[in-house]
Amino acid sequence: MAAEIRRIEIGAAAAAAAVAVLYLLIGFGTLDIGSSADGSAGDLLGFGLSSGGVFALIAVVLLVVRRRWIWILIALFDALVIGVYFAAAELRDPPFELWGLLIKFLQLLVFVAVSYLAVRGPHRGTPTRHSSRETTVSATSFR
Repeated sequence: MAAEIRRIEIGAAAAAAAVAVLYLLIGFGTLDIGSSADGSAGDLLGFGLSSGGVFALIAVVLLVVRRRWIWILIALFDALVIGVYFAAAELRDPPFELWGLLIKFLQLLVFVAVSYLAVRGPHRGTPTRHSSRETTVSATSFR
């Protein structure tokens, strides 16, 4: 089970890192995502740097922290980001484009992975990679 959890964490971190890179490329103008439907220029650099930074942080957290509440927060954040993308589609021209859909697909992978980890991940008392002990001690051991 521990090896499976680790593979899922690494896969989710890789997907989050790919999202970070794509957001940074959008921010620097390397990837074209269209424009605002009303013709106004948005701050793509600020958007790309902030979004890329958040997903780079998520990638690192997935590699070094193993806590259910962290996985739940990441899943909630990811669901919010995906929902906002589709809710705000009419504000963009075109409403959907290749890079945005690729990012949403990768974010969906992160969402599914952290949701799985939150449900099936290690429970209290289960040793994790940060634990120095291989066995757990129960209260009945002291009787």
